[in-house]
Amino acid sequence: MVDISCVGMDKYFGDTPILLDINFEIYEGRHAGLVGKNGSGKTTLFRVLTGEYGFAKGSVVIAKGKRLGMLDQTPKFSPGDTAEDVLRTAFYEVDRIAREMKECEEPMAAGDKYAIRRYGELSVQYEVAGGYEVETDLNKVCNGLNIGKEMREKSFALLSGGEQTRVNLARLILERTDILLLDEPTNHLDMSPLRWLEDYLAE
Repeated sequence: MVDISCVGMDKYFGDTPILLDINFEIYEGRHAGLVGKNGSGKTTLFRVLTGEYGFAKGSVVIAKGKRLGMLDQTPKFSPGDTAEDVLRTAFYEVDRIAREMKECEEPMAAGDKYAIRRYGELSVQYEVAGGYEVETDLNKVCNGLNIGKEMREKSFALLSGGEQTRVNLARLILERTDILLLDEPTNHLDMSPLRWLEDYLAE
């Protein structure tokens, strides 16, 4: 099964051609590396794949039902966010389900049959989404990438570039996306997190 298909794609900034006649397919379960000089359009291609950038001609297709996530070199979050806040954005779907389950509790106690049925449906969704493994998964990934308790409590904006990269990489992994686009993910990683990332990708 093809996860990503790109056929005859052209991308311009104004009148300047950045990518011309790009053609490739990446199949499910495969690993692909993109190599080129700085400024040659690697990040631009990634942003076209995510839909952040449009393109002039050709086609770009992501397999139906597949979620795609990109590790951005310059992540953007609210000024007051701690590293922990950034990490926990990975669980937005789990949090949404949990909030809806909470809203069902009062009518359930009053015997509302719809609320009881809906709570049961949500419980299944919560389990499938990994709701019961949130803390375990969070700690496992943070340990692997050397994101300690002290770093998690700091303002994300005050972290070094390398620390931001590690936190953002952890967030992306925790989102459980089907397709990962990693833009220079090994920047600022020492040997221990690098080996952990290699093992994660191999699995």
